[in-house]
Amino acid sequence: MTAPEATAIPLYCAKLLAMGFCIFPVRERDKSPLTSHGLKDASRDVDQIAAWSRQWPSCNWGIALGKQSGCCVFDFDTKDGVTNFEQKHGKFPATYTVKTGRGTHLYFQLPDGGMQTRRFQGSELRSDGAYVVGQGSIHQSGAMYECVANVPIAEFPRALLEHVKATSTIEVRPSKCIPEGERNESLFHIAIGAARNGAMEVGVLQLLRAENSRCVPPLQEHELERIAKSAVEFIARAKVESAASSSQSAPQGAPETIDGHALLDSIKVFIRRFVSLSEFQARTVAVWVIHTYLTHIADSTPYLTITSAEKQSGKTRLLEVLETVVANPWSTGRVTAAVLWRKIDAEKPTLLLDESDAAFGSEKEYAEALRGVLNTGHRQGGKASCCVGQGANFTFRDFSTFCAKAIAGIGKLPGTVEDRAIPIRLKRAAGQERPERFRYRNVKTEAERLKGQIATWCKANASTLTDAHPALSEELTDRQQDACEPLIAIADAAGGDWPEALRQALVRLCCAAQLSDTSTGVQLLADIRQLFDARGFDRIVSAELVSELAKIETSPWSEWSNRKPLSPTGLASLLKPFEIGPHNIRTENGVLRGYERDDFEDSWTRYLRSFQASSLRSQKESATAATVFVPNQIGQVENATREASVATQKTPEPTTDVGCSDVALSEPEPTSNGVVEVEI
Repeated sequence: MTAPEATAIPLYCAKLLAMGFCIFPVRERDKSPLTSHGLKDASRDVDQIAAWSRQWPSCNWGIALGKQSGCCVFDFDTKDGVTNFEQKHGKFPATYTVKTGRGTHLYFQLPDGGMQTRRFQGSELRSDGAYVVGQGSIHQSGAMYECVANVPIAEFPRALLEHVKATSTIEVRPSKCIPEGERNESLFHIAIGAARNGAMEVGVLQLLRAENSRCVPPLQEHELERIAKSAVEFIARAKVESAASSSQSAPQGAPETIDGHALLDSIKVFIRRFVSLSEFQARTVAVWVIHTYLTHIADSTPYLTITSAEKQSGKTRLLEVLETVVANPWSTGRVTAAVLWRKIDAEKPTLLLDESDAAFGSEKEYAEALRGVLNTGHRQGGKASCCVGQGANFTFRDFSTFCAKAIAGIGKLPGTVEDRAIPIRLKRAAGQERPERFRYRNVKTEAERLKGQIATWCKANASTLTDAHPALSEELTDRQQDACEPLIAIADAAGGDWPEALRQALVRLCCAAQLSDTSTGVQLLADIRQLFDARGFDRIVSAELVSELAKIETSPWSEWSNRKPLSPTGLASLLKPFEIGPHNIRTENGVLRGYERDDFEDSWTRYLRSFQASSLRSQKESATAATVFVPNQIGQVENATREASVATQKTPEPTTDVGCSDVALSEPEPTSNGVVEVEI
């Protein structure tokens, strides 16, 4: 009998769904939505949640409140907020409670007739049109949103409800409407204030989304994004101009001091004026620009691989902009192999290579020479050897291949190149995205000023960076850590919000590349592990395994060869390099050829690191939540889990009730890969 299909979602998502919440993805260590319509996209659909989990494996999860989830939340921003509120309004009944990064969320059932979101001193009652970040997410401080009272969601306190209805006893913050004609200016001033206080673009945008509810009618999402971007860039330019003014007014002979994080802000703003980049991409490219001035003290250099699905996505334009600010640029699309080796060896340029897809498909000698330069040129001391001389004086010579490199092309680059690179995958600018037209004569003065400031900052910080050993994310592979280390060291030295923001950017870009660029063999191992975990069996015959693999729509097994499914023979051939092969196993139908779970355990441990990295948070959360088994109809959940007892918690032992009258609890064993299997 064929086992039912299964969908994998994170552990804490299943817990939220089991409680009946409508959820949607929000940015990691942030509260801004990742979907285009925010909380309006909130869903209980398991397949949709699984798709979001695959698209954003490290995201937090928001809970849409009010009628969508049938509950409202008291949000206290301080540790003693609940105590202070209870002294004034009486003690809260026991209810499902989550500790946030700085305060507390108390959940209550939505009263009859609904509830409006209201603001109080030190607290906010959130309901229709609002959301909170759910249990299991990560706060910007690094703390986890943790359940501290795992009891049913209580009814809204009647006595307090009377106070809410009689608004004279509730301190409601006035909310003045912003009429048409004043919306852009008002929101821009709000955004400027947030940016001046150090908010990143995503944080400014989150604030604008909240304030947009006061606009009549509200602005569209792309208008809010434009305002947020403009405000952050305005403040960045102001910081740079202020620093330049201070340096000009300094006494002659005094050393010029450059603010590192303001300098990075200005580089980011300069690049984004002409190229449509995400915040993560722009921050990474800005730090890489400074890195090109410091390759002489770096052990390794990360390549930038600038790719797109189609032409006219900004690849060449990005190289043109980089050419104005990087150290010793060499922009080229095609050279001879001899020139390639000799110029890199002699001048240590920043190589800006365009049309790489054509280069790798050109004459064999040049393509192999380029591949050799890229395969060895990421480490200090990398060399390529070739014959030199004439006639009887032939000999060999080693040419240095080490230098900073940005490589642009359509589609995927060779795997050995992408493995040493940070991917910058561009898309065509959307209608509302209007990058400024790039003309070198118009930006020459500004670019030269930036180059001077970069050189000055690098000279002042070179000795510090030489001995830097920055903390590196465990979500990156060893090779990715080697590539990212010099960039992280620069961000740490620059200060401001750059150390944390760059680490987030690199993890997001590199881990996305890991998941999308998985080899066929690794993908096969991952799919087999998913099947074993979902079905719960310890052995399977070859014919059934290939049949189950063919049902995975996102993998190639259903049309593996000549539009035919993968066969048992083909499966054995793909698994042979991992030293895994079919053997006799005992089944209900007798002894047949197949595989046991133990056959794969060693290879799963060794080759599925990228999948394990994306599940690190789930493993961390397993200290407080076991596996949840959630059927397709969330309202008819048959199996869920109890919260595990945690030594650090001071709350009573959690009950088996998670706050939904139709949810019964059991204690299934968690799966080995840190995900929950949802049976459909």
